[in-house]
Amino acid sequence: MKKLSLVIVTLVAVSCMMLTSCKKDKLDGTTWKATISESGFSMDVTLTFDDGEFDMTTAMGSMSQTEHGTYTFSDPKVTLTATVTEAGQTHTETITGTVNGDKMDLTEDGVTLTFTKQK
Repeated sequence: MKKLSLVIVTLVAVSCMMLTSCKKDKLDGTTWKATISESGFSMDVTLTFDDGEFDMTTAMGSMSQTEHGTYTFSDPKVTLTATVTEAGQTHTETITGTVNGDKMDLTEDGVTLTFTKQK
């Protein structure tokens, strides 16, 4: 009986340690940046990932806008989904991409943007 109790306590302790020490995925808690330059204008895009959700902040000069949504990650593929309101119309946007080391390529409407993981 003592051996069975010891085995059960050990299994419970190991299970608890495994659950609390694991990150959800390798994007969780990371920040990525990209810069878009076109026709003399420059726009910075910052992506932060946390617990299945993301924030994408686009900044140009003193103006910025942040979109919030959810993401899924199955190495190396990532999918970002956000509900966006533009001109009074609400729709869902989905952006797909791949992660390779410290680079993330995201594609929307045929345009690919490369992000670099921040240290």
